[in-house]
Amino acid sequence: MIAAHEAATNVLRHGGGRGTLIAWLDADGVSLDVVDTADTLTESHLHTQPDLDRGGGAGLLLVRTLCDEVRLEHEAGRAHLHLRMHTRPWQAA
Repeated sequence: MIAAHEAATNVLRHGGGRGTLIAWLDADGVSLDVVDTADTLTESHLHTQPDLDRGGGAGLLLVRTLCDEVRLEHEAGRAHLHLRMHTRPWQAA
């Protein structure tokens, strides 16, 4: 939920103010697709270290830390951020 919140908040604050969040569960884990309709998210945003002294800016760091997979694709003028969290053996099915 934290990763979904941070990714969606970034689209609203730094993207075009609109986007789509799609989530699904399968036997291997949870996937989220966050679509930035303004296509503003770049690979460099994903790997920038936040300046914590200025406050904020740690959202994508949290996303990278919490997710097992983070992938960014651009298609038809939109940025698609795909997040994947694998099911852990200690989690209840």
